[in-house]
Amino acid sequence: MKTLNSRTIIATAFVTCMGLASTAQSAVLTFEGIPGGTGGITPNFSSSAEAGFDLVVNGLFLSDNGAGGSAQELEGFCCSSTGNLDVKRTGGGTFKFTSIDVELEYLSSPATVTLMGYLGGILQATDILVASGGYTTSPALNLAGVMIDEIVVTGQRDNFKGASFDNLRLENVIPLPGTLALLAPSLLGLAWVRRRPQQ
Repeated sequence: MKTLNSRTIIATAFVTCMGLASTAQSAVLTFEGIPGGTGGITPNFSSSAEAGFDLVVNGLFLSDNGAGGSAQELEGFCCSSTGNLDVKRTGGGTFKFTSIDVELEYLSSPATVTLMGYLGGILQATDILVASGGYTTSPALNLAGVMIDEIVVTGQRDNFKGASFDNLRLENVIPLPGTLALLAPSLLGLAWVRRRPQQ
């Protein structure tokens, strides 16, 4: 009967523990905590935080109750607005973009919302989503399954035409400290068994 050597056991234990050491946790950024807009192109916030993520605005940006509903949303992609939204995990860390709700705010022509995913400051992939009517959920395309640590959301800025977005859905990988704490003693124990003199 063939027995497993200690190196095989240690490698198997390591892979198993690392597989159990993290779990996916979803976050939906609804923007409900951001102050409501005042209309026009008046910027009304520069930074906020929600569900473990930091939201930072670059340039002009608006938040409002928007057309067709009372739920808070982000807008500002029309007229002379020039803002974009930068989203990162509070304290750093990676995550994945899964979907976002987009809506055409003005006139009948489609407008676009662009999401650019970065890892370590390097662009990983870009999704350009079309808003052509009321709110629709747009899933990740090129960004599907891509690990990033920053996502930048911008939109089309034609005069009197633009898009709003809401419910930015992100998935972050959370390490489980208890599992990681078990990993080191287990590997040390296996190493000790391997080094123990044979009887």
